[in-house]
Amino acid sequence: MKETIERLARREARQLGRYNSGLSDDAVHQRFAVTYIARLASNENPLGMSPLADAALRTEVTRTACYPDPASLQLRAVIAARTGMTPEQVVMGNGSENLLEMLCLAFLNPGDRVDLVDEQWCPCGGVPCALRGLYRVR
Repeated sequence: MKETIERLARREARQLGRYNSGLSDDAVHQRFAVTYIARLASNENPLGMSPLADAALRTEVTRTACYPDPASLQLRAVIAARTGMTPEQVVMGNGSENLLEMLCLAFLNPGDRVDLVDEQWCPCGGVPCALRGLYRVR
């Protein structure tokens, strides 16, 4: 099966290295003998969840069997009202990396030159660059 998958994968994908997700909490505890870990690079909150977010999740948990509004109409309207924009000017995504990736997909073409400040974070770096045929400047 592995040979078939590798044969079917695009050449650019076959040349990519493995994803490095960092060390688990257990590995950090064992390796460095620390008692407290704040994983800020992983977008985790060392203070825990906000009580307001916790309450909102508990309220909405009964609706998890249904897909949310794919256009995020209510959320876009609230954000627009608070920022003085129109809902049409608000773009929603699954986090900042997804929003930046959408920009890359919309405006970059295969062979384009991409200058990166930090290719570990930027969605246009590493894997997405290679898979889209973009030229990374190092």
